[in-house]
Amino acid sequence: KAHIQGNLNMGQSRKDLLNIIAALIPYIGYPRALNAIAVLDSLTL
Repeated sequence: KAHIQGNLNMGQSRKDLLNIIAALIPYIGYPRALNAIAVLDSLTL
């Protein structure tokens, strides 16, 4: 959560972070990617 908030504070958009999470799916797995998207949603919506 802190890393996502830090990236948002540095000016990255929600779309940029979603693209990064999507690119990481093969490495971190789908369940962790869903968790990351849920955290991103909680901070941006």
